[in-house]
Amino acid sequence: TSFSPAPDGYRIGAPGPIARVVVEAIEAASVRRADGAPLVVVAHSLGGVIAYDALTHFRPDLTVDVLLTVGSQVGLFAELALLGRAETEGTPARIAIPSGIRTWINVVDRADPLAFLAEPVFDRVSDYRYQTPTVWAHTAYLRQPTFHARLADRVRAALT
Repeated sequence: TSFSPAPDGYRIGAPGPIARVVVEAIEAASVRRADGAPLVVVAHSLGGVIAYDALTHFRPDLTVDVLLTVGSQVGLFAELALLGRAETEGTPARIAIPSGIRTWINVVDRADPLAFLAEPVFDRVSDYRYQTPTVWAHTAYLRQPTFHARLADRVRAALT
């Protein structure tokens, strides 16, 4: 793919430095996995937006068995048309995601002001409502043993 040069040395349409790190990490994980081993990408907060952009705009050819977005703004960004992928690629009501994302689980806590639903915006995504026992849920997800156990159950179910 060729990208137009931009004044700051970046190429228009190419991943910036942060997105490039994410794309390269997913590529490396894809290459290193053993035969038949699933590839699960877990992304928190703005990382969910970056992972989504990496897998839909920069590398839609990669296969990810499960994409987990946790406390992410990807649904909001899509509704505001701020993502790299054109919103016209889906149905008028919902945006299609590439077949390379086999399962997408989006975790939302109602007490998290930075987490947004994705299911009403995208095809083939399941919103999982998880309630953290804290006032500021955004940083609490990954610190909870029950969160990891419940998410592991959902990932196992998605892989069967």
